Amino acid sequence: MSGYFRIYSPLKWIIGYGKISDLSKSSIVYIKDKNKEARWDFIKVATPIFVFGLIIIFAVVIYFLRRFVSKPLKMMSEGFSEMAQGDLGKRVEITSQDELGGIAHDFNDMADQLAELFSTLELCVEVSTSKL
Repeated sequence: MSGYFRIYSPLKWIIGYGKISDLSKSSIVYIKDKNKEARWDFIKVATPIFVFGLIIIFAVVIYFLRRFVSKPLKMMSEGFSEMAQGDLGKRVEITSQDELGGIAHDFNDMADQLAELFSTLELCVEVSTSKL
């Protein structure tokens, strides 16, 4: 037997080129694929490394999502809660210029307008009670 031959296991095909001489019905041709064993060894080693890498990547993504999305939303939620309890002087720190920063800016504008409306209302109540 000379040349290159490869056995494909599921269908037991022998595909290759070269010369096979004297194959009888009782002969079994088996060509060991050393590359297949090397690939399998690589897969056994590489799979845990790949999975560990994915876990690290997901942890980093979750950290940055938490830091840049959840934290500003939590600060705004606390601001709304304090404002609902009557603290109209509460302002939210603007840490970015993205959509969340825009929402924080709008929150601060709303707080300024509410504080101005309440001071105007208090002034009107004082004037009305002084006339009585």
